[in-house]
Amino acid sequence: MRILHLCLACFYIDGYAYQENLLPKYHKKLGNEVVIIASTQTYVDNVSLGYVEPSEYINADGIKVKRISYSHNIPQKLNTKLRIYEQVKESLEEFKPDIIFVHDIQFLSLKELVYYKKRNPKVIILADCHADYINSAKTFLSKNILHKWIYRRSIKKAEPYIEKFYGTLPCRCNFLKEMYGIPESKIEYLPFGADDELTDKALMPENRNKIRKKYGIHEGEFVLVTGGKINKQKMDILLAMDAVCECDIPARLIVFGSIADDVKDEFKRRIAKNKIIYAGWADVRQSYDLMGAADAAVFPCLHSTLWEQAAGMGLPCIIHHIEGYTHININENCFCIETITKENIIHSIAHVYQNILCYKKRAEEGKRYFSYKRIAELTLKTEDTSGFL
Repeated sequence: MRILHLCLACFYIDGYAYQENLLPKYHKKLGNEVVIIASTQTYVDNVSLGYVEPSEYINADGIKVKRISYSHNIPQKLNTKLRIYEQVKESLEEFKPDIIFVHDIQFLSLKELVYYKKRNPKVIILADCHADYINSAKTFLSKNILHKWIYRRSIKKAEPYIEKFYGTLPCRCNFLKEMYGIPESKIEYLPFGADDELTDKALMPENRNKIRKKYGIHEGEFVLVTGGKINKQKMDILLAMDAVCECDIPARLIVFGSIADDVKDEFKRRIAKNKIIYAGWADVRQSYDLMGAADAAVFPCLHSTLWEQAAGMGLPCIIHHIEGYTHININENCFCIETITKENIIHSIAHVYQNILCYKKRAEEGKRYFSYKRIAELTLKTEDTSGFL
């Protein structure tokens, strides 16, 4: 089959482990011809978002990526919200896809898909949603003008021509229904996941031994891992560092990711302690290797795709219990903390340590569930797949 991935509602970043990177990768591995049409928004320095020139190239997975520009008829500052693009129609006609997978639906060029579907009624259009009440619609104007009026009108016009709407978190299924008026019968939950290829390599004993030797981790030490962009919004990672330092068990914590300037001093004071290992910024492969060396993961802050990556690697997880984000807890592979305090994190670490064999056995189900190969196969099923999850 010919599968077109549209990444026009947001940024598209090469070489990352986001869904818009991994779904096309595994669609291609399943024997399909795949093309990605993306915006020009990306990370220009691995830290901040910016824009590149329109271009065409083959990415590391052997997939053609075509970055297209915003319409020149609208001021760019306004069009970064409206998202009307040049060349959508031409790109559709050129590739002639059998399936169009739309990564997020907040762009007004969605209407081009309607025109294409009318001319090609056999094409299957699938769309997902990465927006929720935590990352979107946070101000009056954003909620009531941008989402409930501008985007909703565009999405409702396209809705009859789209077979399924996937919420990438359970709370995003609710967002689709409440914010955009999508019928519940058309909404399904589609999880994020882990890259099977990198998982298999990272879990090899030689990787675990190499990483542990590199950081001087001794036999019998209980290794936790956490990571991401550490800033004022993720200060609870500092609590996790304090908890590991003060707990009575032989625990070490590997931390990876970028450190914002406004927390750098507090972070440095903690990594000076013997129980904390700072691995620095990690690319995708390195993040898998670091997780492969751990016994469990700890995520005391808001959700990130690292949660699904850890669960997809078969790691028991200690997570912050947040309504609408408990999807990660498959087969009781997680210890959920209701209120994040240093004392509660200490208790959770001790509990998982004392019951690690039980947690590891439960976590095997997470490895199957959050496999991106399985998730990619799921999106190619045109019948109701809610029971498959």
